[in-house]
Amino acid sequence: HRDIKPGNVMISQSGVVKVCDFGIAQAIEDPTNDPSAIVGTAQYFSPEQAKGEIIDARSDLYATAVVLFEMVTGSPLFTGDTSVAIAFQHVTQTAPRARSRRPELSPEFDVVIARGLEKDPQRRYASATEFAAALRALPALLGPGRADQASPAPTVVESPMTPPERHTENMDIK
Repeated sequence: HRDIKPGNVMISQSGVVKVCDFGIAQAIEDPTNDPSAIVGTAQYFSPEQAKGEIIDARSDLYATAVVLFEMVTGSPLFTGDTSVAIAFQHVTQTAPRARSRRPELSPEFDVVIARGLEKDPQRRYASATEFAAALRALPALLGPGRADQASPAPTVVESPMTPPERHTENMDIK
């Protein structure tokens, strides 16, 4: 896809999450285009994408983890004055742990997000199926003594990427 970001993720009326806007991916598939071209949104770049390296699906998984981090913490992973400054942080800075911003998150959920944010693509989830399985396997999203432990469904926090009309108590990860 090459441009996973909140604006390209939609939730259907039935709660199914869908990725839209494949324009960048289609443009890159054009044989006249350079496959290492830096395209996308700096806030959600993978380190290899920011460096202009050849990317694969694991780059989209990194961007998905960035979106997930932003969803559960209510704040961007990295901030900066320019797109270049933000992209540079994706390459050089260790991603903060989600629990550093939302201590009530379960340690297991924090680990799943952190693995998605690994700088080295070899250390990330190998596929979206593997990432989704790790999320589904979580016993709870919040730590002990926090809210309802029976349901692994996330409580979406108010953030710039989740307008109030998109909030839902139970979202399936498909």
